This record gives sequence, structure tokens and C-alpha cells, in this order.
Amino acid sequence: MKLVRLYTLVAAVNVFIFSMLYIFVPQSERLFRGEDVVMENISAVLFFIGFLLSLFFVLKTKERKYRKAYFAIPIICLIGFLDEISFGARIINFTTPTFYGAEIERTHDSVDIMFRVLKDFFIHNFWLSFCVFVMVCVVILGRLKIKELGIDKAWFRKNIIRIAFLVILITGWGLYAAFGHQLIKDMYEGRSIGIFNKIIEHQDIHPLNFYLEKADGVMFMGAVLCIMLYILYDFFITYPGWRRKISEVLRAYPAFRFVLISMGLIVLSLAVDVFIFAENIFIFIEELFEINAALALVFASFSIIYKHPKASLPY
Repeated sequence: MKLVRLYTLVAAVNVFIFSMLYIFVPQSERLFRGEDVVMENISAVLFFIGFLLSLFFVLKTKERKYRKAYFAIPIICLIGFLDEISFGARIINFTTPTFYGAEIERTHDSVDIMFRVLKDFFIHNFWLSFCVFVMVCVVILGRLKIKELGIDKAWFRKNIIRIAFLVILITGWGLYAAFGHQLIKDMYEGRSIGIFNKIIEHQDIHPLNFYLEKADGVMFMGAVLCIMLYILYDFFITYPGWRRKISEVLRAYPAFRFVLISMGLIVLSLAVDVFIFAENIFIFIEELFEINAALALVFASFSIIYKHPKASLPY
């Protein structure tokens, strides 16, 4: 837990420093805007450091079961490093393939393509999307078991998460259907609230329809993520044995706590990259997620030596 608290402190400090630079030093845009900039290079360096440290500590670990399990950490670090440098595409100047309107340079490009295909399929098949949406709501309502249990305080406490998912899906899409496109139009024309107007910055480059389509995609993918989170939640509630197994694994292999943190941050960075407008603030947030994901893997490397001292420090 000491390493977790230390990681939290270090992550909070770097988020604060970079945020202050972003807010109060406009010239700092070059730190995060574009490829091979300072923040991206920091992520690459951290991934590479994590790769070297974790590989060394894993090889020095005597217990075979820990060595086999923890070998996943240097592999993840190496993939993260190669992803940050676009697998060397710009270093050795080779042309990467293009598919579905996207150049495949990094791992997240494949995720982007997958969601583009899903988005285009469901957005262009409105009634199919509507039927899927209704089915999901019906399934969640069925899981509430209102007829069997009745509605009281105990029922509400037991089902508050399911109710929250249902409310978010229905109200989110209801409000977007009623006001979403008008809000995007006002933001585009600079007639919305000040902070909203700053979200759209490149009116001279993209027409209004570009942002309307992007907003539709964001809402669709938001619903997909919400449904996926609900399925995950319902699975662990229905089968509590899996929660115990995961807790036991994390206790036995504490370095995987940092791996989970890193994976969570990487998923968030992918969500920002794929779903949200490609504006400065969101690019900055994506880079922050990636830096702290790489940092978590460095801490995962040190967690190997911290919890399994038979692996020795490199000096």
C-alpha cells in the first residue's frame, strides 16, 4: 500500500504541474500538440524504463510462479513503448497501412477503426439501434425484480447501481435527442456558455456537420461503454466468487495492482482519443492519462522487488 500511496502522490503532482502549464502558459501547447512532442516522449521513456526494470526484476526473481506471472509486465511495457513511437514508423520512415480512413500507426488506431465500423453501422441503422437500446433497458428492468421483491429501502439499496445505469441511459439519450444538436450548433457559433465554446476551436477547418456527426458518435460510444460497464458490474454481482478470486490474485501478486491502474488509464486515454473532439484540451487529457499509465508500470516494476526481495536491485 505504501507504493500505491506514493504513486498516487507522484501522479497527482505531475497532473498538477502539467495542468498549471496548460492553463497559465499558452506557449506550452508544443508540449502536447502533435506527434513526438515532450509529453508523448515522456510516456515513451517511462514505458521503456518500466520495460528494463521489470525485465531485470522478473529475471532475478527466484520463485518460478512469480517469474511466469510477472513476465506480462515487461511485455506490456514494451508494447506501450513501441506504441508511443508508432512502432518506429517515423524513425525509420516507412509507410503504415491505411484502413477505413485511418492510418494504422499505433495500437489505438485499431480500436479507432473498430469503433468507427460499429458507429457507422448502428448510426446508419436507426431502428436496429433503437431496438437494441430498448432491449438493454428491458433487461436492466428485469434484473431489478420489482414484482418479486417489491419497492422498499432494501430493494433500492440493493439495486441503486442498476437504477443509475438505467437513468443515465434514458435521460442521457433523451436530453441529447431534445437539445444535443442545438447545443453543438451554439458551441460552434460561439453562442453557448463560455467553457462550452472553448471545446470547439477549429471552425475554420471543419464544418458544423463534422461536429454533429462526432457528437452522435460520442453519444453512441458512450452508450456502448455504459452497457459494457453494466454487464461487468452485473457479472461480478451475480458471481461473487470471481471478485474473491481477483482479490486473492492481487494479494498474491501485488504488482498487478499497478498493471490494473495502468490498463484503466490506457482505456480512458483510448476513450478520449476515439470518442471526443480532437481539440487541444482533450489531446492534453489523453497525454496525461498515457503518462500516468506508463508511470504505473514503472511502479509495478518496483513492486516486484518491494514485495519479493529475492529479486535484487541493479547495483
